[in-house]
Amino acid sequence: MKKFYVFCFAILILPGLTDSLKASTYYLSPSGLDGNPGTAAQPWATFGRAWQSVVAGDTLILQDGVYYTNIEPPFGGQSGRPITIKAANDGKAVIDGEGLRVPIMLWSYRNANFFVIEGLIVRNGPHSPNPQAVIDVETDDNIIRRVSAYNADPDENSMVILLSIPSERNLLEDCVAAGTGRKMINVYQGTYNVVRRCFAYWLGWDGRKSCQDWPQVSNINIYNGSNDTVENCVAVGPIAESSIMVQANAPGVQAIGNKVLGSIAINGGVNPDGTLVEWPLTRPQPTTCDPYQVYDYANWFDHRVGFKLYGHADATLKDNIFRDVFAWHNASHGFSITPSNTFSGNALDRGTIVGNGLGLVTGGGPGTDAVYTELQRISVTDSIISVVRDTAGKSYPPYTGGGARLQNRYINGVLMDGSNGQPAQALWPWPMEDRIRAEMGISVTNIVAQAVPGQVAALGPVTQPRLEASLMFASTFTATNPRTITVTNKSASSLTVNAYVFGKIGSSPYTIIGGTCPSLPFSLAASQSCTVQVGLKSGISGIAEDYLSFYSPQAPAYPFSARVFLSNAGTQARNAGTPPPPVSTISLPGKLEAEAYGQSGGVFSKKPTTDVGGGLKIGDIQAGSWVEYPVTVSQAGSYAVSARVASASTIAKSISLFIDGVKVDTFTPGVTNGWDTFVDVSGAPVNLTQGNHTLRITLDTGGYDLNYLTFGAAGNTPATPQNVHIQSIQ
Repeated sequence: MKKFYVFCFAILILPGLTDSLKASTYYLSPSGLDGNPGTAAQPWATFGRAWQSVVAGDTLILQDGVYYTNIEPPFGGQSGRPITIKAANDGKAVIDGEGLRVPIMLWSYRNANFFVIEGLIVRNGPHSPNPQAVIDVETDDNIIRRVSAYNADPDENSMVILLSIPSERNLLEDCVAAGTGRKMINVYQGTYNVVRRCFAYWLGWDGRKSCQDWPQVSNINIYNGSNDTVENCVAVGPIAESSIMVQANAPGVQAIGNKVLGSIAINGGVNPDGTLVEWPLTRPQPTTCDPYQVYDYANWFDHRVGFKLYGHADATLKDNIFRDVFAWHNASHGFSITPSNTFSGNALDRGTIVGNGLGLVTGGGPGTDAVYTELQRISVTDSIISVVRDTAGKSYPPYTGGGARLQNRYINGVLMDGSNGQPAQALWPWPMEDRIRAEMGISVTNIVAQAVPGQVAALGPVTQPRLEASLMFASTFTATNPRTITVTNKSASSLTVNAYVFGKIGSSPYTIIGGTCPSLPFSLAASQSCTVQVGLKSGISGIAEDYLSFYSPQAPAYPFSARVFLSNAGTQARNAGTPPPPVSTISLPGKLEAEAYGQSGGVFSKKPTTDVGGGLKIGDIQAGSWVEYPVTVSQAGSYAVSARVASASTIAKSISLFIDGVKVDTFTPGVTNGWDTFVDVSGAPVNLTQGNHTLRITLDTGGYDLNYLTFGAAGNTPATPQNVHIQSIQ
């Protein structure tokens, strides 16, 4: 009898259980009402209403239009029963954060796991407070597919798409990340995430509130993560650091087992017209940072690179694989390696690294694709690397292997070229080609076909209207030296230019003084160009900056209209062989500021310090880096020299001092229990002769911050110490 009752009870409740597991489909519309039933004919208006009804396994369809809100679910789906949010029509539903909200935010504390988000455009992430992103995923097991994301905060440490700690097993597939932001796609300390067939196009970051060396920007970054994969991604645009990078950038962190497969990095540090980007000698202002905290491109040859494998001295870089990767037409090297002390198993297999080094002064000189000593640290197999040199310019034999295979897709680490018993899957035309043409007015397929015509066939011209300015940054203005900017219609049909707009409306230090463009408004035929001449207004003194934008009502809305950053602060862009600007000679005895170096080599960055006197420190220094100063010694004699250092690292450390090429002193810093906790470390007395000398500090190891060197009479502390600030060497 008991068994009979139990069986009957099960029969009664199973229909209810079955109904509860049925998936439902609901609808949202910008013109909907939350009092509606959420059907296609009577959709809801807000996500807040949707979260009251949607459960695991359900689908929420977004009808066409712009939603001035964000996707921030208070819960998640389940394994095998994700919550799906998708556009009714691909690319026709837009989530606009208006600079106030993160358009897609999957919070870990809300357990917002197991989502599928598909077919959307998301744009305009918040300018404050944190996080500054357009898509921010902190959770696991999500799929974001056929989503294009544009324009993160231009001043904060912002990302367009961020997979943040502790995210795992997420898939970004067929995505776009473009416009403003410090990084376009950043996988930060996550594991087993996949970025597949995404297009990254960095176009601007002012960094007024985020005090890294400016402009420290990149397209796709695996940042202190392990077992993550980037496959069949394309990264283009005028980036200042790297297009695609795997890094472990701090003491104790690691990047292990990551894979970059079938991916392409082109035009790093290059303007749309093929010239070098003219980075100003000061960062955009007003700023809370040191305005002169900028990259030194003449000496820092590991920036503006295609692919980069970077390790802090005390980090771990192991078993990272770059396979079937292609780097071309980058301002610096196509492939750059900065090894950590724990560095093994890293490899480049079937890479094609050609036509790079367009703007190199050091690091092997113009045309260098990769540095010989760097390549010796990894396994290089079956690759094509055309120009291999050491940093002094000595040539080595090229690599002449098979090179990158770019015609087929990678799926979960496997090249689908038909050789593995599975059907071949072609990569081209680019999967998001039609969306990107419509939204940005460019063709990814044609950009890549220009570089590898033997593997990728070009498509027809772009018919969507797009206006392009020839330069990203225009520098070296004076009152009598205007700059000429070319404006080009890049589409196959005519368009109208109806406005030039300065960012500082009514108060810009610049003005249009001439050119070949007709009076506004005017039309440009397909592929037609004209020029405008921009000059400083009379009476302008000091550093003058502004943006100049060119508007066409027909051009795509994303990421933004053609624009140029104008500055009279001088330029970081130097054609090969052009010497850096003169550096003031430093008097000794006294204080030698680190940021006053005239020449340098290796890898380091300048950072603010809280040590006595404040100022900057040079940090993140790779072992073997050096800085050099022109000095004048006022009186011959024996001098006591001390180095002010900070360190939280336990590795053995060494700093060497050279005068006119002769080693005269060595410092051996210890542990100070903090990267900004400084002590003075003395060396042996140094004999200096009166007159001009070249002083070089060689940073033999990493693992310390060097704030300054103090020169005084032997046995005495100088009354007015002069310090070489070289800090946060890691």
